[in-house]
Amino acid sequence: MKYQKSIYLLFIFTITILGSCDNGDNCLQQTWYEDADGDGFGNPNSTQLVCTAPSDYVSDNTDFDDDNATAYPGADEICDDNIDNNGDGEIDECGLIGKIVGVWTSNFGDPYTITSSFININGSIFEILVVGTDYVICRNSLLNSFNAGLYSKFVFTQLSTDKFYFCQPFYDSESQSYIENTTDPTNPNDLNNGCGSFSWVELTRD
Repeated sequence: MKYQKSIYLLFIFTITILGSCDNGDNCLQQTWYEDADGDGFGNPNSTQLVCTAPSDYVSDNTDFDDDNATAYPGADEICDDNIDNNGDGEIDECGLIGKIVGVWTSNFGDPYTITSSFININGSIFEILVVGTDYVICRNSLLNSFNAGLYSKFVFTQLSTDKFYFCQPFYDSESQSYIENTTDPTNPNDLNNGCGSFSWVELTRD
């Protein structure tokens, strides 16, 4: 009798477990990785195996510093922050691009976003083609409202971690070679009138 009762209880237990699985709609468990800093890249050493992503967990597992939202694979290098932002083994590669990438606001209140490949000025895109010691030459995006498909040059001075000045002496040139073979009129020693008789634009990091 006790044996039959044990068999019966085992049967009920098995049915209960199977029923619980069925109620889960045959979910497929997968590994999720903690994204403590919210940069979209997960910590390979902190995981959960569940059906859906828990809060602050992602499917990516390539974050090498999950305590810093500015450090992840492919991140733009921030100059002078003493951090290897992109994980390439080099800290603060402070060439021109490393100093100007980021989100900025001008002294006129306009938003600027600069990456290693383009400059976005309030929605107008300038695709970076050439990087010099203190300038970039760009192709104006075909989607820009003004001077689409033409070429621009941006010159930079007094670069620091949180602020710099720039001038755009060329903005509607017919070619890259035209800019490269034309005298640059900028004077970085005169911020008031040294940008073709205009003042240089001040950008402050957001």
